[in-house]
Amino acid sequence: MVAIFPYLDSSWCIATKWTRHMGFCITYTSLLMKTWRVSLTYRVKSAHKIKLNDQQLLQWMVPILLVMLIYLGTWTISATPYAEVIYDQHHLKFKQCSYNWWDHSLAIGEVLFLAWGIRVCYNVRNAESLSIMRHV
Repeated sequence: MVAIFPYLDSSWCIATKWTRHMGFCITYTSLLMKTWRVSLTYRVKSAHKIKLNDQQLLQWMVPILLVMLIYLGTWTISATPYAEVIYDQHHLKFKQCSYNWWDHSLAIGEVLFLAWGIRVCYNVRNAESLSIMRHV
């Protein structure tokens, strides 16, 4: 991440929030989709194994990314983050990006997304012969 200490303005606040949340969404969604694929194949009790290829996983990943893009776009248009001046107890001032209910609701959504990932990992914990899951 670029050091934004000397000069912080609205465009830097937008860039940091977009990169932080889209980075989380892309990284965590890709890991979760791989784990979810293992969960689906492990849960099947029939003779037919479910084969989910990467194309099918991307079809599940794209809507999640679209929801994040729409949320961030709406957030940027309706309540653009700005740099606000903060004073500490020694009357030194610094700038910080503003936080509002958009930040808090997105944090709650990401925690719920993490909880879903924990549930999927819990379901996969005893998967047999899937040594790749030890690295995820």
